[in-house]
Amino acid sequence: MKSKYKTYNNASIVPLFCGTDQGTAFFVDKDLLLTARHVLADAEDNGDTVTIEIDNTSYFCNIVWEGDTTNLIDLAILKCRDYVCPAPLRLLALPSDRKDIDLTICGYPYANGGGRNQFEIPVSPTANVSGREYDVISAPETLLSFVSYKGLSGSPVLNDSGSVVGVITDQMNMVLGYKTLASITDTLGEHGLVCSANWELEDQKPYGLGHSLTLLSKQVDLAGDRYNEKVHVENNSLIQKLERFSDKQQFLEVISRLNELEEIYASYASTLPQGKQILDWDNKPYEIGGYINLTYFLQQALKLVDNDPSQKNGDAAQNLRKSLDKVDDLVRQYLELKRGDYIIEGEAGSGKTHMACWFALHHQSPCYVYLIHGAQLTPSESVEKQICRLCGFPDATLLALDEKMATVGKYGVVIIDAINECSSGSYWVKQLDVFRQTFDKYKNLKLIITIRTGTVDIGAWERESISGFENVHKAVSRYFCTFGVPKDFDWRKFKSDFRNPLFLRLFCDSFRYLNGYWQNDLKQIDVYLAYIKKRNEKISELVDEDVFRNVSEKYLLKIASYSLYYQNCQDISRGKARSLGDCICRGRLWSQSLLKNSLDENLLISMPDYEFIENELVGFHFEKMGDFLRAYVLLNSKTDYAKKVDQLIELQKYTKSHDGYEGKFRGLIGAYIDTYNGKENLLNNKSFTDGPLREYLIEALPYNTKYNKDIIALLLKSMTPALVRVLVVKFNDYGSDEIRTLHKMLLGMSMPERDAVWSEAINEFCDIYGYDFRRWNYNVSEKEDRERALVLLSWLLCTSYPEARARIIRKLYLILREEPKFCVFILNAMAACDDPYVAEGVLCAIYGVVVKSRNADMVAEVAGMVRQVFYKEHIEGPEDIQVRKWTLKIMERDHYLTPASKHFEECTRQTIHLRHLSI
Repeated sequence: MKSKYKTYNNASIVPLFCGTDQGTAFFVDKDLLLTARHVLADAEDNGDTVTIEIDNTSYFCNIVWEGDTTNLIDLAILKCRDYVCPAPLRLLALPSDRKDIDLTICGYPYANGGGRNQFEIPVSPTANVSGREYDVISAPETLLSFVSYKGLSGSPVLNDSGSVVGVITDQMNMVLGYKTLASITDTLGEHGLVCSANWELEDQKPYGLGHSLTLLSKQVDLAGDRYNEKVHVENNSLIQKLERFSDKQQFLEVISRLNELEEIYASYASTLPQGKQILDWDNKPYEIGGYINLTYFLQQALKLVDNDPSQKNGDAAQNLRKSLDKVDDLVRQYLELKRGDYIIEGEAGSGKTHMACWFALHHQSPCYVYLIHGAQLTPSESVEKQICRLCGFPDATLLALDEKMATVGKYGVVIIDAINECSSGSYWVKQLDVFRQTFDKYKNLKLIITIRTGTVDIGAWERESISGFENVHKAVSRYFCTFGVPKDFDWRKFKSDFRNPLFLRLFCDSFRYLNGYWQNDLKQIDVYLAYIKKRNEKISELVDEDVFRNVSEKYLLKIASYSLYYQNCQDISRGKARSLGDCICRGRLWSQSLLKNSLDENLLISMPDYEFIENELVGFHFEKMGDFLRAYVLLNSKTDYAKKVDQLIELQKYTKSHDGYEGKFRGLIGAYIDTYNGKENLLNNKSFTDGPLREYLIEALPYNTKYNKDIIALLLKSMTPALVRVLVVKFNDYGSDEIRTLHKMLLGMSMPERDAVWSEAINEFCDIYGYDFRRWNYNVSEKEDRERALVLLSWLLCTSYPEARARIIRKLYLILREEPKFCVFILNAMAACDDPYVAEGVLCAIYGVVVKSRNADMVAEVAGMVRQVFYKEHIEGPEDIQVRKWTLKIMERDHYLTPASKHFEECTRQTIHLRHLSI
């Protein structure tokens, strides 16, 4: 018989002989075996030897443990003298009441070759028993039966994964009884044998966790080089949200706490006389489970209590007040965890697939995760049927999975990664809401979709954004180590670009193609061309072409050229992309076409055409690579510089008059400036410095061009809100040189000069984008980023709008609260600024940090710096009353924590002569 468990043949499961008896034993450690005790009766009674047979060779064994007859444990542990097992079996504590698991007995029945041929018998657990040496009765499922099952005593009962869940001890009327390891886990542990309790991990039934893990492993493999465990860098903020979203126990805990608040309200409401019940705006009383309205009813109840002198200070009042302190946060958590779907969007290469794979692999404990790639979906089947097919479920609906999740008390989480990469992307424009409708039917299933920004209309879906690495230094270190990039390579000029995982990976992946003699003056276009050269090796093989023709680069440059000159930088039609490829590699079938293989190798991407819903467009998989290839085509055209600028102006006029076109043009300008080598021509051209291309010069800052310091110096001479917008909104996309230049120039201005250009520009920015600076998510995980964020926010305090300053102060406080040591840094950095708005805001944020701190040393250092900056020789103090207030409060806090400190006492005791502020 062909063995289902061939790995264990003649290695782990072996025939056992003792006197006239024989049975089966199996290795549970390199030299320890488990078997049935009664097979060893002759050894106990007659002193016969115990042997096992492996590959026709006998090995002697010693009895280590002879079971426990008092507790009805008919098992024994043996120690083999001269053999070491290469693959001992795992022990699994499967509960005896699990009757839905496929099991197999693997042993050496005497009726099959005299007990020397291994045989497998599929069995089904039929009944649990007590008071015997076995606790489960199993019936063989095979049609082949033996007159006697002698020789199977001691055989392991295996699950589909090959783990042992029990040991055969008895035969009764052609059925077999076995002792479950779950019933003797502690006893085995006393003898050094460990039984795993994670039996769910090996449940290979279609809706079992083991099946989910097996499927997940295959799906992660399909992600290819998009997922690499070795270079994983934590994205804690997003992962924490997903953990809460997918953990049913957290949701149930929130509901439990809300129920407690409901009981407090209901307890009070029951005391109200008839006719004085609290009603909502629809004249309805509170309904149990209506958590969204619970805050309102608690507020109304507290009003009634406060108006009743006999109850105002009683237990009811206290309970209601405590409930009101908690209810808003709990309702917020309830609404957040109740949602059944989650969309994560990000630009190309921002790490969506890596995040999806990593989350799925590392969060199988609180939920069951099923990963599906968008490229696996087709328009020919319903959403639900496709998910069932791809997940290996026997049914055409997810009802059975929902019922399974209800049984285990967990969520089933389906992740559809890169839904925009379906071979017919336009399908999802019509069908995206069908996913929500499908999962809304099931209370125990949740959906996570990752999608490329702008490729599919998300509509009203709740969404989270992923923008790349939170810690660039850590990511660069891991990637460079993994890919063998020299540690001394100066990567700082690429810092903002390396925040994008795709760019960092393609840089490392193609580093050996970057010729060493120009690595010191490396530009982004060089990286992209080297990456294309690398991918060309595989594509040339797939299209059956000579690798030295470099067909991939020729093809992508042709697409870039057609996009630039005929499509105004937009994506081109799928048909045109195919014909351009066929002009380079002629006579190819679809399987060998340049278009197909460029799509498969993720150089290009196919997307829906929103104007003509049935059409497809082809663009660059990494949009920024498309920007640089178009700029490369333009710069290498035969027209002179002036003509190129004229072309850009004409293109700008067109994009201004057509919705949705301007984004690609901005990318082209940024790439053009970064790639261009003539700084003098660029910065002396009026079209860029004071003409129609000026705003695009500003937008080019996030491209981290080598001219950024010169651009900022030029733009500060005639400030516009556009520069403020880029500095504020695109903070994560540029480096420190820009902020250093800004800081130096603003310090060099007098306050009237600064107000005329900088403060006015900030005010205009606020008029357009609002006052809430907290909504811009700054990545400040690294020291350098935290410093430039603090400097930028401090200069934004120059605005004359009080509400905007209040929001900026709050953002300053939040950053300083995480790392209080930066309080001294920002005081020192802004010491030469003469604007009282800046001083007041910085000091207010710092006071918010020190007033809550018990760190006397830190507060003393801050107080010392405050005195040094604002109080000269103990007699001079700041003129501005608000600035003086905050400085004294900081020093007062220092005096409270360190009574021996003299800063506060000396600055308040002596006569203070006012001076103009010099911060």
